[in-house]
Amino acid sequence: MSNFVTSICSLKEQNTPKYFALIKVNLTNHPSLHSIAVILLTSHAHGAGLCDNSPNKQICDSIVYNRTNPHDAAVAACHKLVYETKVAKKAAQEQPKSTEIDNCIRDFDGAITITKRALESLNKSDYTGLTNYMSATQVNYQACYGGFQGSGKTNPIAKSTKHLEDLSSVGHDLKRYAAYYAVENKGGRVEYQYGDFLRAVGGRPRASASKDRSPMSNIEECTGSEAKQILGQAKQGVLMEMTTPRKPSLGNPSSIAKGDSMIQGMDVLRKNFV
Repeated sequence: MSNFVTSICSLKEQNTPKYFALIKVNLTNHPSLHSIAVILLTSHAHGAGLCDNSPNKQICDSIVYNRTNPHDAAVAACHKLVYETKVAKKAAQEQPKSTEIDNCIRDFDGAITITKRALESLNKSDYTGLTNYMSATQVNYQACYGGFQGSGKTNPIAKSTKHLEDLSSVGHDLKRYAAYYAVENKGGRVEYQYGDFLRAVGGRPRASASKDRSPMSNIEECTGSEAKQILGQAKQGVLMEMTTPRKPSLGNPSSIAKGDSMIQGMDVLRKNFV
């Protein structure tokens, strides 16, 4: 753990797919903050929640379907992207030959190869490689679109290109979910399967972690009245609450607290505590 993070435990809201990671942060040694903060990060363990904040919710829902694991959803997104890129390539090959179309076919071939590499990285829990590959697919699709835009010619496969860009964007978002907090319910506990979560708050993965997966020790469920109180606040949308009257100067708490994004919460941790 970092010098600031003092404890982590998990909560599950009854009758919902939501899990909460309750992180206590010791700010007494921070030069400008003097109190104990309780930061509550929430996540959806079920597939239905993975697409709640997606700008392409319809596409995201079609990929996630009834999957309950963010890792599985990200795998499905990669497979979908490869398939749809092959469909777009076939559509491009049926168009009259031109430099722009030839470039698009080349870009699609490259995107297929890159997405397969992204899938390999995902299966190895190599999230740095996964991020780079998923970003590269977007560059390829944008290059196809940009070729027609630059030449001033009408893009006969514009719909296909836009669809691929949207798919790639959804895959990129699902990748972040899988990387930061693939959550499973195991024996009444919540296990954060990958080391990224604790790395984000200054922790380290267990030394005995396997090469293709970095599971952390199970995080015990929170107990006591304080946890119940925090959960009650979370249900009202409050993700940050102080145990002392003095609040930290993290900007407007309401702007940080709204929503239920663990990624957003960890960004707050990174910027202020790690």
